[in-house]
Amino acid sequence: MDDLKILSGDTRTSNGAEAKYLLAAVYFDQGNYSNAEKEVLDFAKKNTPYQYWLARSFIVLSDVHIKQNNDFQAKQYLLSLQRNYKVNDDVQGMISSRLASISQREKSKVIN
Repeated sequence: MDDLKILSGDTRTSNGAEAKYLLAAVYFDQGNYSNAEKEVLDFAKKNTPYQYWLARSFIVLSDVHIKQNNDFQAKQYLLSLQRNYKVNDDVQGMISSRLASISQREKSKVIN
């Protein structure tokens, strides 16, 4: 974890950007949603050229909101990412699967 923190200090490098994402993901996996969110928001402020890792970080942020039962906010992050991230890679699939899950939960709430 200490190595990730050191590497994540410079998100202008590919290793730094990936480390920043991994740091947020580790916090998320540990259930430390507050720190995961802080890392993603800090990453967003740093103006990295590595948009893939920033996009993956925003997916972690949407996962944080899903875990906190805030599907509305998670959906907004995902829709924004879907509109603005135009690279055809695994990020698009992650966005689609999460939006589909949110949509299913929304439908089940309406039915119940």
